[in-house]
Amino acid sequence: MAAVQQYDIPGQLDRGNLWLTFLASKTELATYALAELNKRNYSGKKDDKGKVLVEDHGARGAQLYANFKASEQTRAGARPNRKKQVDASEAQADALRQWVRDHHAELLGLKRNGFAMQLSALPTLQELLTLGGLRTSATEMVSFLGSKAVQPVLLPFNLSAEDAKVGQALLDAWDLARGTANAERGHETGATKTNISDREAFIDWLGMWWAIAKVRFKDRPDILAALGVELGTLRRGGGGGSASNGNGGNGTPA
Repeated sequence: MAAVQQYDIPGQLDRGNLWLTFLASKTELATYALAELNKRNYSGKKDDKGKVLVEDHGARGAQLYANFKASEQTRAGARPNRKKQVDASEAQADALRQWVRDHHAELLGLKRNGFAMQLSALPTLQELLTLGGLRTSATEMVSFLGSKAVQPVLLPFNLSAEDAKVGQALLDAWDLARGTANAERGHETGATKTNISDREAFIDWLGMWWAIAKVRFKDRPDILAALGVELGTLRRGGGGGSASNGNGGNGTPA
């Protein structure tokens, strides 16, 4: 028999919506179905007089469904936001990397051609493809170009402390973009964890009631259909008609 767990995320939300919407519809069929389900809907808890308390079936399911749906929307939105900020961070890194290369090559050319023999302590290029190497190279280049001691040598070649200011601005922009990207990574991770927890809680709840409904309404296919309960076996790679989005029912949306 098909189980709720076999559906992908859109399918699970669809099944949950069918179940809750039908039971909340207050039609004659829905009222009968809810009454039958609630006969077996005991929480196991007792009041101070020893009476077994009946769980509020509708309210609990609706809350679990709302939590799952909301956290799924948050998780889905976190991915493009993270990608956008990571792309922005990489673009800032590229701009800073190019600035370092351009200025290092220009200064090295001056030194090699004897135009600036006083440039004896040029910063060495680190591995610019690593975060640490790029930051070290950029920081040293900014410090070198901003040094008062080399300004007389740089001025005839249209280089000055203003170039250092440009480099510092690029370095600051990269630091800000990296911080934002890291924050979005953390947000996406947190959103995913919350979504997994909310999803499991709802699927456990709905799965339990599917099992009860399959037994209670085994001779009432009309009620099972209205509840969205799947009695067949889900095809491998599919998911109960509209419940599948082509991801093999593994619970991971595209």
